[in-house]
Amino acid sequence: MADPKPPFELTSGERLVLFRPAGSVRGIGLTSGRIWLTDRRLYFQPVVFWAFWIAPLVGLMMWALARPHRRDIALADIEKHTRVKFGRNPNMLRLGTRGGVDLNYIVDDYEPFATALAKQSAFTSKAITT
Repeated sequence: MADPKPPFELTSGERLVLFRPAGSVRGIGLTSGRIWLTDRRLYFQPVVFWAFWIAPLVGLMMWALARPHRRDIALADIEKHTRVKFGRNPNMLRLGTRGGVDLNYIVDDYEPFATALAKQSAFTSKAITT
């Protein structure tokens, strides 16, 4: 199955590197979604599962709750990325940004994603801390 089309336009010279299903973690809450890695940025798009849209009001409410989790982060704004454990899942990606905010994502198939992130020239830190 082909990767879904990214919900953003690629800028001139920007190339898509990798796509993965992912979840954004805030506190003990998790928002399901998709994450795209380009050679210049990381983009997280929350997804509301189709079953919620059977009752349109519920689907709209879930969409409104998930919308603030959308992120478009320039790789140059990421100072470090580390692998941490969330519950029983050892594959949470913690991104430390220049603004001092830590963003947490559970990424499906973690190793290839972390390796691809570390290889991007726009990324300022090349080391993965475990």
